[in-house]
Amino acid sequence: MSDGAIMNLGKVLAIAAVILLGPLVIGIPLGDWISSLCFWLLVGLGYFFPTLIAWSRLHRNTLAIGMLNLFLGWTFLGWVVALVWACTNNVAPRPTPVQQFLANAKR
Repeated sequence: MSDGAIMNLGKVLAIAAVILLGPLVIGIPLGDWISSLCFWLLVGLGYFFPTLIAWSRLHRNTLAIGMLNLFLGWTFLGWVVALVWACTNNVAPRPTPVQQFLANAKR
């Protein structure tokens, strides 16, 4: 592992420690903090569900779907439009395992 990677890993661990241990220092009970963190993670995943669907399907308009979801997802109509758009069949073709192997072999 290079020195830069170790430095970046140290920064990530420090930020994680502040996020996870910071509330304990100011007196918030651990159970409340973990349940609150889980709640907001689930809310975020639910809010960006159309974007995650588009990204996982390799949709050609993933960025546009993400922007629609970010700015109009708070309206239920915007969220539904983004979800329907993410489920359309405008996806990039997935390479077969043989094509992936040949593309990696050319490098």
